[in-house]
Amino acid sequence: KQIGRNPEVAKLISRVGIDKAVAVDPWEALTLAKNGVKIGNVGHLVQIPSKMLRDVIKCNPEVITVFTVEKAKEISQEAKKQGKIQDIILKVIDNKDLIYEGQTGGFKKGELIDSAKKIMEYSGVRIVGVTTFPCLLYDSQEKKVVKTPNVGTLLDSAKLLEELGIELEQIN
Repeated sequence: KQIGRNPEVAKLISRVGIDKAVAVDPWEALTLAKNGVKIGNVGHLVQIPSKMLRDVIKCNPEVITVFTVEKAKEISQEAKKQGKIQDIILKVIDNKDLIYEGQTGGFKKGELIDSAKKIMEYSGVRIVGVTTFPCLLYDSQEKKVVKTPNVGTLLDSAKLLEELGIELEQIN
């Protein structure tokens, strides 16, 4: 994902076994798809602008990360226009989580059930997972990778969604 706007490098990576790319933003997704690279996830760090949804959904991403009920509704509407059901994953957050500046969006854990119920009413999308960022960070003093508080939010949120009867394919 760090070199996502370089389709030639992405194609080389694809040849050795990673067949889908994470596009952290829609511009990256469009560049990669235009060059024949399959899209695994788009929208993980920033939401897709409304005017770009049509083109991004045409790229057939495996999943789109959503931060709001409203964005899920927009995706559903566009997917239906294209005769598709778009799989989505919900970005979750809680008060104690580590959130980087500029990446503040997401479903608050305490509001997740109500939000998921609303999204489940939209026939053009299907909730298939949850995600958060960052889950793991390198601690240079301890010289090891450590969990952030976000991991607890992620696992708690996955359990809440499963209790709603949602079969999760991704806990990202």
